[in-house]
Amino acid sequence: MDQARLLYLFQRYVDDTCSDAEKQELMQTLAQPASDEAIQALMDKLWEELPEHGKLSAEKTERILERILPASDHRFAQPLQKQRALFSTWMKVAAAVTLALLAGAAWYGRTSLKDESPLIAQASQPSATEHQFLKLPDGSTVVLNAGSHLEYPASFEGMGHREVLLRGEGYFDIKHDVSKPFIVRTGKLTTTVLGTAFNIKAYDEQDSIVVTVTRGKVQVNDDDRTLGVITPNQQITFRKLGRQSYQRNVNSNAAIAWKASDIFFDDITLEEAAAQLEERFHVTIRFENEKTRHCRFTATFLHGEDLDQILQIICEFNGANYLRDAAGNMLIKGDGC
Repeated sequence: MDQARLLYLFQRYVDDTCSDAEKQELMQTLAQPASDEAIQALMDKLWEELPEHGKLSAEKTERILERILPASDHRFAQPLQKQRALFSTWMKVAAAVTLALLAGAAWYGRTSLKDESPLIAQASQPSATEHQFLKLPDGSTVVLNAGSHLEYPASFEGMGHREVLLRGEGYFDIKHDVSKPFIVRTGKLTTTVLGTAFNIKAYDEQDSIVVTVTRGKVQVNDDDRTLGVITPNQQITFRKLGRQSYQRNVNSNAAIAWKASDIFFDDITLEEAAAQLEERFHVTIRFENEKTRHCRFTATFLHGEDLDQILQIICEFNGANYLRDAAGNMLIKGDGC
């Protein structure tokens, strides 16, 4: 782990904004003996560069220390008393984090995520109500259903394959790379592809894991046992209890109906967005100004917004406006971005 990432995790932990996955990443890093020099170098560097205004109030220092080094734990009782008298800046609190986590992280690293990839470095934050759009390091995209969670590496460079961990439901659109198969792990079940689009439903509280293909081909395995290879409009359902599976033909659109109202514009031009909107809303969208066609933007619509709501937002963002004719078709006007 580089020092920039380590600093980011320290700051998140001290500010109490760390996600569970980030806490796991920090603890596992600190549990590695090889990280000692990097941690020490980082601490020294930050201590030297710490500005005078970085000091914490005594109340906040006390509160953070009690969270990091609980007084009820006798292993930390004496160091805590000493550190309370010394720690007057957030960096000293970060040093306390190091000491505390180094004391307890060895067992944590051995007992946490035993069957998960050690390369996992990023994680989505599950939302109980909202869908999420994620762009992975290779350019592949994932739409997560509500209450779902994806863990993935910060980079796939230097790996023989691309691997992610899914809890919940996600629709994957994978960039083709014949040299690096893409693997989605859901417990002991793995779904392997080269470049395709498919949906996986794998909530922890449900007995079934369901894989449905909308484009391309995927192979589904239970440990070393191949359950099947499926193509568009085919589905494999795996029962966790009894470890049985069956394959069938389906309408794949039914499996992804949960995301039908979502619109994700990810760094595209207004012209590309207009093409998507024409297909979805069955209208014609024209441009008055050639320059406007090439304005790039990113936007997400998750609440069933109608065409007027969408056009109003993306036009305002790109310095344009629009008119609707009697037939309901659209003309986008303005000087553009």
